[in-house]
Amino acid sequence: MRSSRRTIWPFYAPLSFLLLVGVAVWGCGSSERPSPVATETPTPSLTQADEGQGGVVFQATALTSSQMAERGHPPDHVGFLVQLDTHSGSLLSYDLTAQAALRDGGGHEAQALGWEPQSEDSHHRSGLLYFPLSQAMVTSEALYMEISLRDLGGVPERVLRWEPPPPPFQGSSSVSSAGER
Repeated sequence: MRSSRRTIWPFYAPLSFLLLVGVAVWGCGSSERPSPVATETPTPSLTQADEGQGGVVFQATALTSSQMAERGHPPDHVGFLVQLDTHSGSLLSYDLTAQAALRDGGGHEAQALGWEPQSEDSHHRSGLLYFPLSQAMVTSEALYMEISLRDLGGVPERVLRWEPPPPPFQGSSSVSSAGER
């Protein structure tokens, strides 16, 4: 009886191994199918960053209208959480309100209304940069929205672009004509 087990074992050992590997691979696979929505226009990342020209990294995250309302801003304001980082020099001398502009692909532009600091460190500066949101910007068929910062770190202009525009610019009808410029 022992000799028959020895002759069968070499046959079943590799078969058992392949069966275990098959079950493991099958178990790790996903049964989810790609959503048909995935083939539509991709949702833009709300955060964009540049490559740190002039030794200063510029990053901005678009806020939704509800996030702006939570911060006490009216519907005709749009905001971006901005972060500037450097390892040399000081960031405190920059007047971000005066240096920032918001543009869309339809040729509309708005100057920043204000800066609400969160951190005012000379090497790491962050806060809310906000702009007036005109009805023209919301209703335009612009394919992009961008923030421009002039004269930062010795670079004449830095631009962060969202293609397609982030949610605050995608057809919101809550903007009053008082926000137009």
